[in-house]
Amino acid sequence: TVADSDNDGMADGWEYHNGLIPSDSSDSHTDVDGDGLSNLQEYEAGTNPNHVDTDGDSMLDGWEIVNDLNPLDDDSQQDLDNDGIDNLDEFVAGTNPNDNAPAKLLSFGAIEVPGIYGDHWICDLSSDGQKILVSGRNSDNMDQEDFIIMEQGLTRSDAKVASSCGRISNNGILALGNDYRRSVVIGNHQRFESLSFPTGFIGNIVSADGNVFGGKFEDEAAIWDGEQVIKILEGQGFEYSWSYLYEITNDGNKGIGVASIDVGGFTKSMPFVWESGAGVTFLECDSEDSCNVNDISADGGIMVGDIQRHGKSYPVLWDENGYIQVLDPDGDANYYFWSVSANGKYVYGDVNDPNGSGSSPVIWEREKNTFTLLTDWIAEREALIGEPVGDYQSWDLEYIIEASDDGSVIIGAGKDPNGEQRNWILNINRPDSDGD
Repeated sequence: TVADSDNDGMADGWEYHNGLIPSDSSDSHTDVDGDGLSNLQEYEAGTNPNHVDTDGDSMLDGWEIVNDLNPLDDDSQQDLDNDGIDNLDEFVAGTNPNDNAPAKLLSFGAIEVPGIYGDHWICDLSSDGQKILVSGRNSDNMDQEDFIIMEQGLTRSDAKVASSCGRISNNGILALGNDYRRSVVIGNHQRFESLSFPTGFIGNIVSADGNVFGGKFEDEAAIWDGEQVIKILEGQGFEYSWSYLYEITNDGNKGIGVASIDVGGFTKSMPFVWESGAGVTFLECDSEDSCNVNDISADGGIMVGDIQRHGKSYPVLWDENGYIQVLDPDGDANYYFWSVSANGKYVYGDVNDPNGSGSSPVIWEREKNTFTLLTDWIAEREALIGEPVGDYQSWDLEYIIEASDDGSVIIGAGKDPNGEQRNWILNINRPDSDGD
């Protein structure tokens, strides 16, 4: 009989040998080396609980176990699903080594919108990256704008509205716009006529489930929950001439916007964060600076934007309490943050050269505190997987419009190889359950 003093399923000798405590049963559930396996699972698998990669094949023990590989044998060069991509490349790319469905790990190309007359605009992207909201014309009627929901290039729904860009709910089944007099909604791939917005309310954003709408009411930032309009700055104890709501969180309980208020005898546009039940908090911004808040993470934990200071634009972050962190990249270029991933790990923006060379999209990784040009970011992954991505290098990528919650789809705009203004899409085919 193998001695197990604490009855945690691990032999006393094995625990002692691996630096665990034979008299403490709680260590069976901990993951000392952070490879995704608990100590008990390491014991049962015969792997080293103090080493993330027992067989030294550059794949985490936990990932190998989950994907039916052998953490005790170097199987990195094998191709478990016979899709032409070895197990190590699947690990690096985050793809499933048991799924042989043919798919490019990375792909880049122009967004093609079928049946559009003349110019069109990409307005928004659903959180899963599968649906794109487009504003354009489905006919040659110059006075008629249409909203079009596309699903990976397939036109799914039209709604006739004389409008500029709108927003799409995170589940992609409801889109919101306005005709400058009232809001117009597409629901379930048809014109949604049964939803009646209050007179004077103009919505421009919608929560993930489509139950909360944000925008303005009588020139003031407002929320409509289907029953009542809430002027979110009303009764807050300060004077303002106008206010507007830009974005709300997935649950619709938190949002960001801007208000024109009196500061020291002059009018200034001040960014704010609103939270249901807590009211409005103005985001930290020095009196001599001009601050813009442009996006909030899905959980409301981080807000991003930019400040104008001494003739230069700096990218900034605000935490959930409104405290600011100003980033200062090297050089004289102007940086702007436009969008943030669901968990705040990646921030998407652009950098503008003051010498006139134009703007370029950038990605900032929070944990590394690094800025990377999107073209370099793509090239790094292209080299890693050894697979051509597309003709992105012949494009002039100007800016990022939006990214999916997990960063697997990024859409933007720029000039194609012929010098024409086009929208582009970058697909990163990697499942990512934790949204980082």
